Amino acid sequence: MSRQKFWRQIRLPRFAGEANLPDKTYGQELSCHIVLTLAHSPVFSVCLRELRVWAKALAARIICRMAMRELKQEVLRYARQMMFDGLARGSQGNVSAIDRASGLIAITPSAADYSSMTEDDIVVVNAAGDVVEGRWKPTIETPLHTLVLRRRPDVGAVVHCHAPHVSGFAAALQPIPLVLAEAAACVGHEVPCAPFMPSGTAEFAALMLDVLGRGNAAVMGQHGLLTCGADLRRAYAAAVAVEDSARACIHARSLGFTPQPLPPQVCAELHQWWRVAYRRKGIASSDSA
Repeated sequence: MSRQKFWRQIRLPRFAGEANLPDKTYGQELSCHIVLTLAHSPVFSVCLRELRVWAKALAARIICRMAMRELKQEVLRYARQMMFDGLARGSQGNVSAIDRASGLIAITPSAADYSSMTEDDIVVVNAAGDVVEGRWKPTIETPLHTLVLRRRPDVGAVVHCHAPHVSGFAAALQPIPLVLAEAAACVGHEVPCAPFMPSGTAEFAALMLDVLGRGNAAVMGQHGLLTCGADLRRAYAAAVAVEDSARACIHARSLGFTPQPLPPQVCAELHQWWRVAYRRKGIASSDSA
């Protein structure tokens, strides 16, 4: 139905004794007539359906923007924490997190100093690495982040850092044994080391994904450390744990001792406990974990 035909349906009614009706009463009668005409019009039904679709899409966009704002704030917080904890200096390393509902990824920009970085500096990209929102180019390691987040649905965040003691193992192209219970809980098995390859390419991303396997940490040969997790809290905890284990190994060797890796079964059990039961609990919780 055309708009002209639709509006022709709404004719001003001629009520009996119309001339003697007060303006207010006639207005009420006219309003009822228009509403009833609209309610029975097929055009009105179409408009109502379109309005519902539009409102649903608008609500989804608002929710997505709110989620991405929170994600950008979290990426910024952990990027700064990485600097404060000595896992990176200046603009070293990069951090990302994905909103699975929209498929959008918040990621740190390229060559930006964490000490002066703001929420508006965080870039939003899609799963292919294309910029959706932001004024800066995303980190050069974007292909690595997006590949891990695409291929690992269990992963919600990725952290790449230049932890100093891990870098010692990376320089020697050596895996990092788990010699501390905390590290074993966060990581679960010896941290493998990838051979050197120039980063920032699809080939490097594929190499690191292969070395990472189903784990959550891998050494980037002669470069740094890559960790991932269900969220940024767990991805960052893994990075800290690997650095702690690397430092303990180096200290033990400097004292003339041989560091003793924890047995694989113990590492697996600790990691399972950490994944399932390790979380903040209220005093009234009956769970003793």
